[in-house]
Amino acid sequence: VLHPLLRTFLIRRLIREDPENFRAVASESARFLISQEDWDAAFQVIAEHSISELLVTLVSSALDDLLAEGRTQTLTNWLDFAERQHLSDPSLDFAEAEVAFRQARFAKAETLAAQAAATGGGIFMPRMLIRAGQSAVMDSRDRKGLEYFRAAQKVAELDTDRLEADVGACFAALELGLVEEAS
Repeated sequence: VLHPLLRTFLIRRLIREDPENFRAVASESARFLISQEDWDAAFQVIAEHSISELLVTLVSSALDDLLAEGRTQTLTNWLDFAERQHLSDPSLDFAEAEVAFRQARFAKAETLAAQAAATGGGIFMPRMLIRAGQSAVMDSRDRKGLEYFRAAQKVAELDTDRLEADVGACFAALELGLVEEAS
């Protein structure tokens, strides 16, 4: 909101006078921007002030919106930042899997989604397994896809996740000629 020159001056002064307090204010600002779904501004604060610990929160919060808007390049930029900061987290792997899937790099998408699910997928676990299953099926690995969909069926709690896992399992079973299982 501030004029860029005034903003730069104030930031430099705050950093010089009280770096600990400035970092706390920057973190609080980034959290506020995430809560307001101002994804780009939140990333700018995180990147400019090296608050890398909030990147996982940002990616987890913004993932669905960015994917729905087709903003895979934004996600790629954020993931590049995470790599430069040596961050690792299942949600970052899942975001990278989503980008790879949309780029038709199905083997990579499967590997990343399965890895994310295996290392603690949390609320994204069913979606990670579903994405791994879809990636395997798209890569003509129907049996492996069916395994992922079955695993997703076991952990899915949301109706949309259950439905997607069921449809994926049905499709993979049909591709394998398992008509009775598909029914």
